[in-house]
Amino acid sequence: MNFTSIEYLGFLLFIVTLFYGIIPKYRLRLLVLAGYVFYSFLSWKYCFLLLIMSLLTYLLGFWVSKNRKENWVISTSIFLILLPLLFFKYYNFFLIEILSSGNSNFIHSYAFPIGISFFSFQMVSYLVDIRRGYLLPEPSLGKVLLHHAFFPVLLSGPIERSRKLMSQFDFQLNFDYKNVRNGLFQILWGIFKKIVIANNLAFYVNTIYKNIEKSNGIEVYMAMIFFVFQIVIDFSAYNDIAMGSAKVFGIKITKNIHDRAYASTSRTQLWQRWHVSLTSWLRDYVFFPLSKFSKKTYWLYCNMLIIYLLSGLWHGASWGFILWGLGNGIWLIIEQVSKKARFSFFEKTGILNYPKVFNLAAWLIFINASAFFDVFFLSKNWPEIQSKFSQLSAIQPFGFVAGKRVILLILCSLVFLEIFNLYKNEKEIYELLPKNITIRWLIYFSLCLSLFYFRPWESSTFMYFKF
Repeated sequence: MNFTSIEYLGFLLFIVTLFYGIIPKYRLRLLVLAGYVFYSFLSWKYCFLLLIMSLLTYLLGFWVSKNRKENWVISTSIFLILLPLLFFKYYNFFLIEILSSGNSNFIHSYAFPIGISFFSFQMVSYLVDIRRGYLLPEPSLGKVLLHHAFFPVLLSGPIERSRKLMSQFDFQLNFDYKNVRNGLFQILWGIFKKIVIANNLAFYVNTIYKNIEKSNGIEVYMAMIFFVFQIVIDFSAYNDIAMGSAKVFGIKITKNIHDRAYASTSRTQLWQRWHVSLTSWLRDYVFFPLSKFSKKTYWLYCNMLIIYLLSGLWHGASWGFILWGLGNGIWLIIEQVSKKARFSFFEKTGILNYPKVFNLAAWLIFINASAFFDVFFLSKNWPEIQSKFSQLSAIQPFGFVAGKRVILLILCSLVFLEIFNLYKNEKEIYELLPKNITIRWLIYFSLCLSLFYFRPWESSTFMYFKF
């Protein structure tokens, strides 16, 4: 059930109607049931896995609480929770690498449970926070089940902390028209960004990479640049739909990505704006514990490299993701190490007196370096990486492999989005809704019309559904 489908909107409206039409004490059970029904449409075989992992987390919470001083208890608990993730996500990769010169008949293929990376990390944070004394084990099984199966965040996050999400599961509020209206409008805005902008970017990028031998070097370069925008806008669109879906139930979830993450001027700034819940999770549950061993600078840099290697592995088990993660870590370390010297040089040359020129130059460096690194993100192995880079030097005539219309539409939509995001600033989209009901409906109609008129020939699911 895709977030941009009519089926999802029908499902959401049906659950919202039931939610506000029943007695408040049954609302928690309704959302738990809705989460499992929603998940069954995508991966019904693994509903039992999600249930077993949630029940195990519930029981382990009490065990960890009674044995907070025992390191082996929390270690065992984390291992049990992460075991399914490690198996489904990394089994084939490591087995293939180990048996690459042996008998491949031992290698099996297993369907990947959608969303397991996200709800597994939520379960781990719940147990670790109990161990640290930040919260007590939740006595309500329903709240623990809903924490992992709340359908707006089930598939691609954000990775919500128990303290924030569970505290909103009382559901005593009456129907709030503005909440529902604003939530539905945020969903519509997210669908617009996904279908009109992200999907057209995906169509261009996929078309070029599928026809890499026929593509001119300029087209390949454009595909590399467009992918930087695609992954940011795709994830931002998903986050808008998730936030809007949660809002109609009166629940506030994390804004997981800055609207203008693509406008960052350094990789450090990008990671402050990008996948906020994952980076903060890795910081709190991996980086800080590792940093307790030593405060020396070289050790902190090693920890940073470990963090971004794990970030790459979290996205998937392939050499492309591993190289992407390591590349990000090395890039960030270089930025940190050279920061003082770089800005001293900039001051001496006087470029800092021209902030607009400086920011433009920094952005151009960032966007091109990001395009380079994201080739690794898109590639499973070295031959794929090599074919993309080697085609950059192709000199055949510019042939518009993906078509002229899509290029024009992409450029116009990116300019529109940037101007609108600058105007919107840090506000949410629904905060800009005019009071005049006629103008509001004109906006709704215009967005809906654009979905039909500007949608690409081929649709694509959200990128982070596969992680």
